[in-house]
Amino acid sequence: MSKPSISEFSTPAAETAHAARLRRWVIVVGIVAIAANAGAAAYDSWRSYRQTTQDTSRDLGTWRDEAANVAVRTLVLSLLGALAVALLVRQLRRVELTERALRESQERYASALRAQVEKERVEADLGKSQKMEAMETLAGGIAHDFNNILGVILGYGEMAQKNTVEGSVVRRYVDNVMSAGARGKSLVERILAFSRSGQRERAPVNVQAIAEETLELLAASLPPGVHLAKKLEADDAAVIGDATQLHQVLMNLCTNALQAMPAGGVLEVHVEIVDVRERHVLSHGELSPRPYVRLTVRDTGTGIEPSVIDRMFDPFFTTQGVGQGAGLGLSLVHGMVADMDGAIDVVSAAGQGTTFAVWLPVAGSAARPAHEVARDVPRGSGEVIMVIDDEPALVALAEEMLAELGYEPAGFRSSTDALESFRAEPERFDAVLTDEMMPELSGTALAAEIRRLRPDIPIVLMSGYSDIAESLGRALRPRPSQRTSH
Repeated sequence: MSKPSISEFSTPAAETAHAARLRRWVIVVGIVAIAANAGAAAYDSWRSYRQTTQDTSRDLGTWRDEAANVAVRTLVLSLLGALAVALLVRQLRRVELTERALRESQERYASALRAQVEKERVEADLGKSQKMEAMETLAGGIAHDFNNILGVILGYGEMAQKNTVEGSVVRRYVDNVMSAGARGKSLVERILAFSRSGQRERAPVNVQAIAEETLELLAASLPPGVHLAKKLEADDAAVIGDATQLHQVLMNLCTNALQAMPAGGVLEVHVEIVDVRERHVLSHGELSPRPYVRLTVRDTGTGIEPSVIDRMFDPFFTTQGVGQGAGLGLSLVHGMVADMDGAIDVVSAAGQGTTFAVWLPVAGSAARPAHEVARDVPRGSGEVIMVIDDEPALVALAEEMLAELGYEPAGFRSSTDALESFRAEPERFDAVLTDEMMPELSGTALAAEIRRLRPDIPIVLMSGYSDIAESLGRALRPRPSQRTSH
């Protein structure tokens, strides 16, 4: 199409056509402009949308990256936390196992230590027991021989007293001899009691009755300045033992307490029942859960040094001067208490007095012993008594005493000679009085042989000094199958 010329617009028709074309062009241009504007706006909108989309995508990408980073960090921290917890649990487990192993090791060590201490205690007790047994055997042998000598001295001394005028010089000499012999006899009796620990018959004994009797005897001979305070609360409680031993235990403890108070003081004796609920270790022995009779002897004397407490019960151990003590009192107490299944607790300090507590297991109850009525010494009516002893002086003494009591003695110094004489004349003798310890036949073996020849004959076995008259009186009581005279 050619462009219109200027001349074409010079006429009205031309101008009208030109105006129409111009309007069309304006419309076209307008439409183009509008389209261009719309396109530009659309483009701008597209660009804006794209930019927004890119920004959003970039923001989403950033958020995703940050979320991923956070997730990764969270995962790593979680893993690290889980690892730390696992390590902590493992360490705690190790600590627990270590503590358990340590406790088990400590328990094993404590158990081994207790076992070692118990073993040492048992070995010490065994050694002490063996030492005591050896000393008992030695003491018994010495006391037996010494008792034979004392028997002769005291026997002839008693006969001399009866045949001398009271108040005469000779009587005074004999009395002094008997006094010294009595002290020797007391010592021998203590030695023999020590050597015969555990050989006495055991029966229920009323502890309070024995304590009352012992304290009554003790009160009559208290030194000046000593006050006796007693508290007896055991009633009829009994222990299994020997009444004589229990009497000697209390008497020895009281005597020991009096010796610790040379300037006077207070001697307390308390007898009570104590119910022990659990195992308890004392200074000399231990207690099991059960009722006990506790015999307490307390003094306000000089006390005992710690170095002495461990040895105080050893035989012949004494802190007194020469000639003032044999060192057997407390050893006898220890042996007798052990025979009665008891224990001893000693509490003392130098200058603060001493407390001895003897614990004896309760064995029911026992009535108070009845007092024996004194009886006249039985006398013979010419019965023939065979006397056998390897100690010539004792045979002679027995013959003298038997003759004085109305018997006809027949003494022998050899057990085999006595057996031969009995075999020759078994019907001659009315009773046999024999020592037990003899070099040829013992008294027991001799009695067995004699009983084969005459089963009905009374036989008295003796060891040491015995009351011949009382023994013969019991042996010669009339029996249906026995002759009462010769």
